[in-house]
Amino acid sequence: MEEQHIFIKLLGAPEIRLDGRAVKLPFRQAEAMVYYLAVSGSVSKERLCDLLWGGRYPEDKAKSSLRNAICVVRNRLGRDVLTEPTRQHLALNPDCGIQVDAAVYLRPGTELADGGEFLSGFHLKGSDVFDDWSASMAQTIRESYCARAKAAVEDAWGRGDTERCRQLCRELIAANEYDEFGYRYLMLCLSRKQDYVAALDVYQQLRRLLAEDLFQEPEEETEQTARDIRELRRATLSNLPLGRPLRERGAEFVYGREEELQAIPDALNGFFRGLPASSLLIRGEMGVGKSFLLEQVLRRADAAGGRVISVRCYSAETAVPLKVYYDILNQLLSGEEDASSTEQLRRAMSILLPQTARPANSLVGQETTGLIEALLSCCRRRRLLVAIDDLQWADSASLALIHNILTLDKNRTILFLLTCRSEPAAEADSLVRSLKLSGLLREHDLLPFTYDQTLAFAQTLLPDRPVDEAFARRLYRESDGNPLFLAECLNGIRFGGGMAGLSPRLTDIIRQRIDSLPPESARLLELISITPDGADFELLAAVSQQDDYALSETLEQLLDRQLLREDGAGGRVVFRFVHQKILEFTYDHISSIRRRLLHGKVAACLEARVPEDDAALYDYSRLIYHLERSGQLLKYLQYVLRNIVGYLNMSQEFFPLVQEARPPLVFREEERGVAVLELGSLEHYLNAVEQKIRDNPQVFRQPEAQGAVLEFYTLQAQHYVHQADYPKAFAYVETLRRLSTPQNTPEWRKYLLKANHFLAALYMDRNDIPRLRVTIRESRALLSQVEDPETRATWMRLQGVCEVIAGDYGEAYQRLSSAAELFLSFDNADVYAYSLGACQAWMGEALRLQGDPDSAETLYRQAIALCENSRASGGIAVFYTFYARCLLDRPEPRETHRAEAMLARGRELCGQFNLLWYRGVTYAYSALAACRRGEAEQAGRFLREARSAAARLESSYEQAVAEEIGQRVRQAFSAAPEQLRRFETALQGA
Repeated sequence: MEEQHIFIKLLGAPEIRLDGRAVKLPFRQAEAMVYYLAVSGSVSKERLCDLLWGGRYPEDKAKSSLRNAICVVRNRLGRDVLTEPTRQHLALNPDCGIQVDAAVYLRPGTELADGGEFLSGFHLKGSDVFDDWSASMAQTIRESYCARAKAAVEDAWGRGDTERCRQLCRELIAANEYDEFGYRYLMLCLSRKQDYVAALDVYQQLRRLLAEDLFQEPEEETEQTARDIRELRRATLSNLPLGRPLRERGAEFVYGREEELQAIPDALNGFFRGLPASSLLIRGEMGVGKSFLLEQVLRRADAAGGRVISVRCYSAETAVPLKVYYDILNQLLSGEEDASSTEQLRRAMSILLPQTARPANSLVGQETTGLIEALLSCCRRRRLLVAIDDLQWADSASLALIHNILTLDKNRTILFLLTCRSEPAAEADSLVRSLKLSGLLREHDLLPFTYDQTLAFAQTLLPDRPVDEAFARRLYRESDGNPLFLAECLNGIRFGGGMAGLSPRLTDIIRQRIDSLPPESARLLELISITPDGADFELLAAVSQQDDYALSETLEQLLDRQLLREDGAGGRVVFRFVHQKILEFTYDHISSIRRRLLHGKVAACLEARVPEDDAALYDYSRLIYHLERSGQLLKYLQYVLRNIVGYLNMSQEFFPLVQEARPPLVFREEERGVAVLELGSLEHYLNAVEQKIRDNPQVFRQPEAQGAVLEFYTLQAQHYVHQADYPKAFAYVETLRRLSTPQNTPEWRKYLLKANHFLAALYMDRNDIPRLRVTIRESRALLSQVEDPETRATWMRLQGVCEVIAGDYGEAYQRLSSAAELFLSFDNADVYAYSLGACQAWMGEALRLQGDPDSAETLYRQAIALCENSRASGGIAVFYTFYARCLLDRPEPRETHRAEAMLARGRELCGQFNLLWYRGVTYAYSALAACRRGEAEQAGRFLREARSAAARLESSYEQAVAEEIGQRVRQAFSAAPEQLRRFETALQGA
């Protein structure tokens, strides 16, 4: 038989050639099988069935179809083209001379060529598995091309072949338009030809692309390349020699901290090499040089494959919960090239941070420390150093997370490098003391300079001027050796020109330095002081309305005079003051009218950057800060609401819509003693906003502001209902009702129904049936004017629950059944899973209380099955409790182990969601289950928790359940006095 040659083309439009002629197979599954085998080698037949038919066919039909595909391929390409390495595997026969272009292309050393997209235009209908594999292979091939293209670019650049380098850069950009490598070298190629305008156009094109598509700024290396090109262009425009050295980053003068600059980088380098390490704190008085030392340490540290993230805290952000962690996680996610390694972290971040309204279903129901676990998991392959400057300004939630990360990780994968003032806020000081006591943190105290150091510092900073002993002593006496005072004083002399006139006040020294600035520089300095966390070039250009060249010149002057510094942290270059004290002085000396106008202009620029999609990650706190200070209070409140909704990831409903359900913000892990976020910091923030509303009635009593005010009080009520803080909860609900009642409009009726919903939750908590019935009647009357079937179904369900609690079981069952049918009639019924599950569970309760436990069990199982895969609501703890109670209350209890498992899950959800409603019942029946196992102490502990929960809830019903279970346990232990004694001792907490 004459030898045949088969060529399989996978790059670009795929095809199969036999002896040079194209072969068409009669159906696409057979063709897809050949392509898959050409890449994957030996494959199991079961895998091929799943790949080609995607589970659409039963197993026998899929196997039959595979046999047909094998026959077709052998008929068209030759009997020997396929082989069976084993009876259950299939492969292309290597003896048939088969060539595959993708295999050749992926071989190391293959000449660079872009062969086209893998299987371009080829899809297998109905098989997501095949399409996913095809997409994965396309990505692998694209990455292989890009890696070799980058090596070729560097080679061409090194050989001076600018034209070849430029061509390769454009091909690389076409292959991956978001990879900044190609843009940087293209900018360098254009710069080498002195085409600086075109080079900077490439940079601006990249900035727009990243901002519009990814909401990101270019990498620091790209920003530095652009700065270098601007410097070369400026030198050309100024007729300066092109060989003039560029200003080196990190070349600042360092003095007096040699010991720390040796010890701290050594410790960090040891951490990155896998050695045991402790987190570090640099502590000292204001102006002693903590921030400067931190920057120098980070420049000297060798990450050795790890990652370094640097953030700064500001006094204006101490009330914003988790602000520090927004900055940390945003840098970590934006700087990670491998998206798969951060997938879990992204989901955890979408749960916790307020910038997204979408739930992360895949993490719902997992352990409550999901964010910390996801962060540690992300850092196991590459260790992470987190540098936090000015810890004394960190919000309490972020401080709690620092403590918990270090407690769980013990400096194995994440190390913190912190700076803090000598007398920090109480919460920061408590964190530092706790971490030092547990051996997780070491401290470096920065002391002011001695007299000898002050003299040497002055002589070094003023090399061309004589510094006599009298001047040095006066300098030391008036500065107490504080480096900030010394630096500002000596810089004033350097840039002002005289040795006389030394002022004893730091503010006077700063004033002299700023007063000597040209008007345009002083105005720009004022603008930057408006933004405490720094301003990027785009923002400064928009607000100052200067052209780019003039603005860059002014910024260079301020940088050269050491009033500003460039900071590239967070994926964007911003301009910041060299010290907080200079910022404060500049800001305080702007007139109130001008300050307000500048804040308004900055707010307008930031508002223009707000993404339309609420699910997009965006730092609203900066915008809120400027809106508040510019006097735009209505907009301020609207963005506060938009921001804070994400923090209140609970609902006043125990069984909300699935799309509204969120995991809680009170994350607890009792066994390990971890609490990720307490809501006290959020409450402080809410109270501050409420005070703003009270202090400005002229704004917030206007008709156009009423909707936002009502929405805010809705959030307040929601918060306190969830916390079971009844006096405050009732007060805010009544405020909401009072503000909603006067207006007979659909909008106001909506808020009144919300207020009544909160009241219903409160009355259900406390088992107050008469008031619950009154609230439901009022709400049902309002519903006659509301065309909202979803709201009608919800109130029908609440009425059914009320009737179950009141003992009207027959009416309750019918009402709940009608509500369930209504929920099922809606489009996308899955959205109403919790509500439908609640109907079924309470229908089960109605049947159980009528003496039909078997039918009740069926309904409990249906309710749990409906919601168990989407546990974003703690309310389903009630379902588990209902079912467990039904099993344990039978005359002859059965499946006790099953009841115990359900109660354990119920307790877990109660703790995870900080759930109080029915918590007492869950723990009471847990005590009964423990009693039946003979575990007296545990029964006592469970019953003590049940009593405590019922008392906190002020629920007579749950108190009665706890007392009834207590009597049953005592009766069970009556024949065993020692067990009864242990039970009573544990019950009393002894």
